[in-house]
Amino acid sequence: MTEMFSMLKKIAQRRQAARAASEPADQATQWVGQGGGTSDYDAHHAIVEGLERFNGAHPPASLAGYQALRALEREGLPLQERIVRQYLRCQDSLPFARQALWRESQMFWAQLATAYLRLLKQVVRGAAREAFAPFMPEILARSLHYHARVMRWEYYRGQQPSSFAWRRLHKLFHIAEIRHLVNHPLAEEGRVTTCGREYALPLILGLANPAGFKPAEVEQFAAALANFPALPLPEARYRRGQHRYGVDLAGGQGATPVDVGYAPGRRMRFLDLRPVLDALSRAERLDGLPDLVCTQLLRLLERGGAGRSAPRLAREARVWVVRGMDAVLAVAGGKPVAGEPWMMRDESSDGLGLVLAGGDGLAEGELFLVNDDSPPDRSWRLMVLRWHKQENDRFFGGAQCLSRYPKRVRVAWPEGEAGALAGPVFALFLPLPDTSRGVSHLLLPRAAHRGGGQRVLLDGEVIYRIQLGEVAEEHGDWLRVDFLVAARQVVSAAA
Repeated sequence: MTEMFSMLKKIAQRRQAARAASEPADQATQWVGQGGGTSDYDAHHAIVEGLERFNGAHPPASLAGYQALRALEREGLPLQERIVRQYLRCQDSLPFARQALWRESQMFWAQLATAYLRLLKQVVRGAAREAFAPFMPEILARSLHYHARVMRWEYYRGQQPSSFAWRRLHKLFHIAEIRHLVNHPLAEEGRVTTCGREYALPLILGLANPAGFKPAEVEQFAAALANFPALPLPEARYRRGQHRYGVDLAGGQGATPVDVGYAPGRRMRFLDLRPVLDALSRAERLDGLPDLVCTQLLRLLERGGAGRSAPRLAREARVWVVRGMDAVLAVAGGKPVAGEPWMMRDESSDGLGLVLAGGDGLAEGELFLVNDDSPPDRSWRLMVLRWHKQENDRFFGGAQCLSRYPKRVRVAWPEGEAGALAGPVFALFLPLPDTSRGVSHLLLPRAAHRGGGQRVLLDGEVIYRIQLGEVAEEHGDWLRVDFLVAARQVVSAAA
């Protein structure tokens, strides 16, 4: 009896598998035909239900099933376009309709993203690899495209994509790299695209703080980027002075400025946004975007993107500022300096928003110390100006905190080493605030670097022999470099 039940179970499983294999292809026409409702919304909803049934059937990868998916996609895209237009029109006047249309559109993108991701997994890992080899470029590109659309739809509710969503997007792009499909051209929706372009679009869009724009403005900017022929693509080799933005394929976030927590590695990719910045600053603008939107986007991208590791809180207060490498070293050495008054607008754990006392001579990379107390005490924070702008007769800026406890140290060269500077050379030691990642840095006058090499670091009674490493960033008369400690010695012990 047990053997009979086992045999009947196997027969039922085979029949179920056969039905699942044929169902998507057999019922595609029926699902598409159900879209002939009385309204765009009803027709669109029928297509979404068809996609849900397709995904719910868990069909094994087959060319017939792929054609069924493509049929649902072709039928649904024009309807989706009309639903999106309705959603953008009713932002202020019909809040309940706006919510319903948002959910309906989100389901369409999410179901397509799920369908192509499941198909991609089966093709990469399963027996259908050879049969689907000609379709791999378009499957990858569509998977990237629809996952990016799902992420974009979150911006319209003022939400950021999750770290899981970013990691999934990075993995899809890495598959395209492994299979040498990054630059494979594909004709999609009346334009030519590639996997590289489909990946670059959400990266650049994410830098522009899309959650802070109206949905119609986000759609305009995304469409302009999609049609922009000189769209920057991710590059594996870092070019200093050109690549201002990078993305870690092993991380859970989008692109960030390379001078913020940058660490070299095989999974790092870089973007040169100069073509986009140039297009935004031209008189004819980017693809007809409104002047105000172009100006806002240009400011965001020029100042290093909107990504921040901590939220900013509004706080108006007067702060005292000491500017320039020489003055910073003097204060760090104990010399009393009054400082000049600036106004703080907001702050976070790693930065400040400021009203600058005049804009003459200011530039990105300006080094300064900030103190909140009056009169200033010894609790100076080391800051670097990341962006600044002028509005009417006022100057505004944003600064990143490099260290809350900068310490002045003396730098010397090993005996007999060529190129040593005459006299004492001082630098700032920047302790690592979080030992879970990164390395500590030295902030050096440019003349004290001279291509790296070994140095002797004197900190009170302790002598360190160090090896200078990678330059993390450089501006004007200073640079920030990591280092390794080769040896440590206490002066009193040596005596």
